[in-house]
This record gives sequence, structure tokens and C-alpha cells, in this order.
Amino acid sequence: LKQASQPCPHWEQTQRRIPWVERVDPRYSSSQRSLESFSSPSPHKSGTSQRTKLILLSYNIMATAQTQLPSDHALRPVESVMVQPHNKNKKYHQTTCKAPGDHRSYHLIDVRGNGNVSITPKHELLANFVQPSQHLGAAASHTIVQADGNVAKVDHSMATRRLPTEILYDKDGLDLFDDITQMESQEYYLTACEENIFQNQMARLIPFIPDGCAIIELGCGSMAKTAIFLDAIRKAGKKDIRFYAIDIEQTSLQASIEDLIAFENKQVDSNCDLFDYYGVLGSYDQALESEILSNLDRPKVALWLGSSIGNWTREGAAEFLNSFSDAVMKPHDLFMIGMDKRNDPLTVARAYNDSAGITREFGLNGLRHLNKLIGAKLFDVDNFEYFAGYNVESGRHEAYFQSKKDQCLTIPEELGSGITTVELKQGELINYEFSVKYSVDDVHELCGRTRFHLCDLLEDSTERYSFGVLTKGAFVPVPRTKMGRARFPELNEFEEVWKIWHKLTSPEIIRDPLEKPITLRHPLLFYVGHIPAFEDIFQSRHFDEPLTEPAFYATIFERGINPVVEDPTKCHAHSEVPDEWPDISEVRAYDAHVHERVRKVYEKFVTPTDGTVDPGMQRLGRQLSIALEHSIMHIETFIYMLVQLKRELLPKTYLPAYLRSESFVCEPLKKALWLDVKPGKGQRGINN
Repeated sequence: LKQASQPCPHWEQTQRRIPWVERVDPRYSSSQRSLESFSSPSPHKSGTSQRTKLILLSYNIMATAQTQLPSDHALRPVESVMVQPHNKNKKYHQTTCKAPGDHRSYHLIDVRGNGNVSITPKHELLANFVQPSQHLGAAASHTIVQADGNVAKVDHSMATRRLPTEILYDKDGLDLFDDITQMESQEYYLTACEENIFQNQMARLIPFIPDGCAIIELGCGSMAKTAIFLDAIRKAGKKDIRFYAIDIEQTSLQASIEDLIAFENKQVDSNCDLFDYYGVLGSYDQALESEILSNLDRPKVALWLGSSIGNWTREGAAEFLNSFSDAVMKPHDLFMIGMDKRNDPLTVARAYNDSAGITREFGLNGLRHLNKLIGAKLFDVDNFEYFAGYNVESGRHEAYFQSKKDQCLTIPEELGSGITTVELKQGELINYEFSVKYSVDDVHELCGRTRFHLCDLLEDSTERYSFGVLTKGAFVPVPRTKMGRARFPELNEFEEVWKIWHKLTSPEIIRDPLEKPITLRHPLLFYVGHIPAFEDIFQSRHFDEPLTEPAFYATIFERGINPVVEDPTKCHAHSEVPDEWPDISEVRAYDAHVHERVRKVYEKFVTPTDGTVDPGMQRLGRQLSIALEHSIMHIETFIYMLVQLKRELLPKTYLPAYLRSESFVCEPLKKALWLDVKPGKGQRGINN
């Protein structure tokens, strides 16, 4: 069974003769489910097709192999499974599964590569526990509000030991989390609040979702809320929808997809379109690396529910959104995110420490799961307590394991990086989870750090939870974050702006370099040379160095022309207008040389470790900032010029979803009216 999930690395030499079981319960060890007689490869038979069909064997064969499964473990046969021959360029394999008691099938895509169900490699699971290396993004000492109303002090004056959050999510952990979300007391209010939004405000969300899109959910859970979301989309008449769910736990992933199909079968009528379902088995990073999502040639709507974004630091969440955007999304694709707000401290604290103790058990089960992952009983759960509370200042809930006594843990040799024991003091904290909260200002700040624009922000009826609709911008420069002591912009800011500029001035947009969208201004070619010339002139002045060749470009590209509209003979001082402009290919080569000159400035003067420079270089930093802002300004003005062209510039599919909607009518602009304003006093603003 273990081999069935891993295509043989050399199909040309060997062929696996193994049964395929659609589902294997992760609670049973590999020795319990081993199939020795099937696991050894046999020599490749001449004439056998490399595309091998594996047929599920009957329960009799399973019994013969002495596979131990509980009597209530339902094995549901898959009629046939097509396994692709090994290809080093293909980072996943796909299985077609049949939903139980139904004629419909869904697809299971395993992107784990080596079949590893842990996101973090085994040797790294204890890295930040054995050798804590950094503080946790809060003051060295701060307070947290706990569920009983007490305020407890958390001391981070020494680096705090950490364990990865993923240890929470084995099969038992997922079941416990479902219990938390379904508590009658609703102390964990997040689930009910998100359901409230889906039940009452889907009319605001549906216009954003186009026909023919791929809806990608990051982490699936029970999918009860997802069912409401998809059902509303289906009943709105959306067509050709594919749903992809990404999760690391196979049993829960398949069960959730099958539940969605069963729910759809009960709800659907003849006027509704059936959705196609895909389960992506692996971590977020593995899904991105597999390219299964980036290769989808259709609009994408990412769905991140349950305030799962809160498990990341604010900086980490922005980095993940950018990496997902870069790997998977095109302009105007959507990212929909559920976010818990900065609520009453006691309300938040009780949400993560319920009166029934389920959250406590959920946390401590993580230690049991960790013991299984490392193959040793390192942590005695009876020696630890759950310690948690809400950090009001940082806007995050913090969860820890607290040592009940002084204890010494023996670290397995292969996991300790040379450290064999860890001494824990009574009361010492081990962090394993943060749940970051987002106010409206926090949401705007998040978007400012990413390549996304905020289209809409919904709230539940209790105003404790928000749901953001973000869209990937066609051109979004990297935000100004770390400026350093000398106020240098970061090099990656230049790189991002250059990417945008190259797209705007690409041959697919500039078909005729001498075209003049605005008659009284220079042709488009001038602006292709103006941006690098501006940067180059600043560099040469500062370092007293020659201009980049061809040096005469500075005389024709430094300043544009802008005559007075009423009298074009009146014009400010501007650069020489040549009788014949250079070829655009030569100007693009010049642009590349200037960019390389800027990169060398960063190599020479900017410290790689922290991005700072000598304070004496402040003048250079200001000049680079001016050059960057100048480029950003011209991106806007250049787009305005392109709009004047009487032709289509971008494919219609790049329009936002609501603009593609049949119900959206774009009225032509009315001709502007000129008003005569007579001398006298006027009122400014609105008296409301």
C-alpha cells in the first residue's frame, strides 16, 4: 500500500506489481499494512506499456496479505487507476476516485513527491525547540488575557522554544478541531461568524466569481462552510466550475470532497451545473512546486477560510500571498480570505480555551502526533499543560505548552544537531501557535504589503469577523518597507518597477514606437529612453563618472516636451528633439545597461545583511528614491497615454470578474461641460 502512492523512479527497468487501495488510515503503522509479496520490483517485461493500469484487488487478496484494518474501516474500490510513467519534470501523480454510492468521480492529485505527510522535514521538526534562535515578534515581556479573566505575564527575554503548528493536524487533531468548531456553546465563534457571512451576503460575492474559474481552497477541514459557499455559486447559475482543495491529510481530504459531492447531489436541480472536484494532497509549498495550479488555464479564485491566515505572522502572511500570487495567479484573479478581528480580549481568550477543554486536548494531542512523526516518545504529555491567552498589543492569540516540572528530555541523535538533551524548567513555555487578528486597518496594511487590491470587505452580523475579497493587480509595485539609515530604496523595488515598465513598453503594446497618443507630446519611444536616462544622469552626477553609452541619449531623453494647449508655440525648456529617433531595440539595450549600473551601486554600497549603508551616503539614497518615484509616476502617466490609443491593449479576460458580468453595463462617458467661475466667495466641502 505504501508503494502504491509512490510511482517507481525507474519505470524503464522495473515494474511494481502492487494493489491500489484508495484510502489508508494514517493511524496504522507501515508494518501493519505492509504487502511484502508485492513490494519488490520485478524486471520490466518486454513489450509492456509504460503506462500501467493498477486494478484494485478484492478483499480476499487483502486478507491473504494479512493487512490489519479495523472491521469498521470502509475500503471503497476505485474501478481503475492510471499511473503515469515516471517523469522527472512531472511533480505529481493523479488518481481518479469514485465517490461512494454514486456514479460520479473526483480526482486525487498527490504532490508530496516522496509521500511525506509532514510539511516540515523530520530532521527540522525539533530545530527551533532544541536551538531557539529568535524572539517571537512581541516585546521581550508582555501580558496576555486568559480565559478566566486573569492577566498573565509572558517573558521572552530569553529566546522561546518553538514547535511547528503542523503537529496539531493529524487525523485525531482534525477531528478535535471539528469538535471545536461545532460546540453548542459557540465559544469558538469564528466558524459561526463566517457561516453568517456566507448565509446572508453571498449576493455581494457572487458577481466577483466568473464562469469557467478554478476555486482553490487552502486547507479543507470539514468543508461545511465551503458547501454553503459553493451551493450559492451553483444556484446563481455559474458554469464550468472546478473546485480544488489542498490538504496534507488524505483521509480527511477525501472524506470532505465526498461529502461535498453528496451535498451537491441533494441540492442540485436540472438547471444547475455540476462542479468538478479535485483533491490536492500535500502542503501549500508542495502544491505550488508541483505547478498543478499554475498550469490551470482559467481564472482562479483562492479561498482561505477559518482565519487560517492568522497562523502566520503579519509579515509571513504577506510573503505567502505574494509567493502564491507569483506562482499561480494572473492579473484580476481573486483571493478571498476570512479574518478574525481584534475583538474583546476575553471573548478571544475563551474562543481558544473553551469550558469543555476540547481546545486544550487539541493542543496536547499535537505532542502525541509529534512523537509519532519523530519515531520516539520524547514528550510525556502528562508533564505539560496548555497555556494560552490574547496579546492585546500585538493583536494575536498565543498558545504554548507549559512544563509542569523541571525535566530533562533526551533528543534522538539524528534530530538534535549535536545536542543530546534539553533541560526544561518548571513553568517554561514552548510556543506552537499564534492566531493573528486583523482590524480594518490591518487588512489595508496587509494589502499594502502585497500585490493585491482590496475589492470588498464584508462583516458578519455581530461585527466580530471580516471576509476580504482581494484581486491581483496588473501592476503593483513592491511597497516601501525597509529604507535603512541612509533611506535607500530596496533593490527589489527597482526590479519590480522595471518589470512593470518592460511590460508596458513591450512590443505587444508598443507596435509603433513613433506613435503619438497625445499629438503635442513626444512619441512613445521617448518615454522608453526617458526613464533610464533620468536614472543614469543622477548616477553620473553623484559619482562624477561618464554617462552610459551612447552618452548623447542624455541630450534627447532628459526632458520631455509639453506645449501650452491653447498656443503650442509656447513651451518650456526641453531636451533636443532629434530629426530621427534611435531604433527602439537600441534604446532597450541602453535601458538594460543603466539597470545594471544601478545594481552595481547596490552591490558596492548596500550591506546585504540589513540593507543599510553608511550615513554619509544619504545624498545617494535620496537620489535613488527620486529615480524610483519618477519611474512609478511615469508608469501612471504612460498608462494614461496608452488609453488614448484607439485600439485594445489587453485581452478582455484580464477584466475584473464584475466587469465581465452580463449584468454590468458600461455607459459611455458624457462630454465634459466647461463652467465659467466668476470672482467671489465659494463654499468648499459638503455640509452634511
